[in-house]
Amino acid sequence: MIEEEEEEEEEEASSKTIIPPA
Repeated sequence: MIEEEEEEEEEEASSKTIIPPA
């Protein structure tokens, strides 16, 4: 999936890529 909006896709992206909440 293309990361355009890092607001709602943050949960889906964390599935494959772990993104620590800054």
